[in-house]
Amino acid sequence: MNVILRGGFALSLLALILACSGEFGHRAGQLFPFLRKTYPELNYPPVDCEVELEEPPPSEGCVTHKLECGDTIEGTTFGAEKRLGDDFYTGTRLSAFRYDYDASGEVVYEIHVPENTEVVTTMVSPCADLDLFAFRYEEGRQECPSAKRELPETEYSQKESAVESVKFTTTTFRSKEERRTGRKFLVVVDGKGEEGSGRGQHGNYRLEVKCTQ
Repeated sequence: MNVILRGGFALSLLALILACSGEFGHRAGQLFPFLRKTYPELNYPPVDCEVELEEPPPSEGCVTHKLECGDTIEGTTFGAEKRLGDDFYTGTRLSAFRYDYDASGEVVYEIHVPENTEVVTTMVSPCADLDLFAFRYEEGRQECPSAKRELPETEYSQKESAVESVKFTTTTFRSKEERRTGRKFLVVVDGKGEEGSGRGQHGNYRLEVKCTQ
């Protein structure tokens, strides 16, 4: 009986720790390594879901922020503009399903990648059901891409997980202009809609950018 009680108490305590976001959950992952397989966010420093971060500024065309290799950004989709929706994602085959992205604003980052470089962007988002997309965008202007044109080198992650990563690479450039400026990619953080409610998912996240040549 005592063994059963102790076992039940331990499970209850563990469930309580996991239910607590932030530092408690992170410490639980350090104490119990097996938890990090089920809860991958425990492999990373905690994301504060309660802090009110500065809302994304008005976009310049479509781009909200610039990214560089090595950046680590604490961001939020609260207050983000709604430019890219289901028609865009399904039309460009970035998503095979309609998740009511129209109900949520998205944050669009621009990054110029040098030649012969591998880029891994990782988003940690235990606060909301957010998805991560990346694609090469060749337009000279910063207007939002359209579903009417095929986007080359597209990558996306729609895992049912608080950690999502996308990877994209560049090869040797032929043009002097690309060697000078790098090749342009857009990285998008967007929230799914809540089915049948018309409400979109919004929340805080951390975005890390690692580049290897």
